[in-house]
Amino acid sequence: MSRTQTDPGVAERPHPPKAAPRRPSRPRPPLSREIVETRILGVLKWITIAFFLIATLFPFYYMVMLSIRTIEDLALDPGALWPPRGASLAAFGEVLRSVDDGGQGFLVFLRNSALISVASVIVTLVVSILGAYAISRLEFFGRRQVHFLFLAVYLFPAILLAIPLFVFFTRIGLRGSLFGLVLVYTSQIVPVTIHISATTSRRCPRAWRRRPPSTAPAA
Repeated sequence: MSRTQTDPGVAERPHPPKAAPRRPSRPRPPLSREIVETRILGVLKWITIAFFLIATLFPFYYMVMLSIRTIEDLALDPGALWPPRGASLAAFGEVLRSVDDGGQGFLVFLRNSALISVASVIVTLVVSILGAYAISRLEFFGRRQVHFLFLAVYLFPAILLAIPLFVFFTRIGLRGSLFGLVLVYTSQIVPVTIHISATTSRRCPRAWRRRPPSTAPAA
């Protein structure tokens, strides 16, 4: 058998796969001013967000740390960011206990605030709705003057009324009472509430106030 002829009994060896031709790498574009500013501003954006986030949350964290520290720890190291002697919830118990039990009676304060708020809102709504309806829908002499007279109350600082109100409520025996606080808050909120309600009532069509005709068949 000649060298040029192949033996049919011998299997041909597989040829190794040819490597794919490499594509020429694209040259990187040169750094321009726009690319540099975009990258720098992208980093500065997250640094600024992190700074303001820490500045916003840190007071709340410090407030919580103060609430779980004892008085002795606060006197020794008021600027510590972590209780050196461990956390204590004794301050919460002292605040929530009643005065008779040696606490500060904070729950009583919450109850009084809730009562005053609810009562002030109810009285303000009743008075304001009636007053706004009269100013916006009824025709009477001096209606515009009365409307702007409500807003004239806010031309004077509220602190000017502190001493006169204190003297007045002392003389009528309402100093330190919840009813007196309801009167004060109501008198401060009613003028602006009447102004807003009257403006809204004027924009409502008059047809909305009319009673629809009855559709029941006549007997």
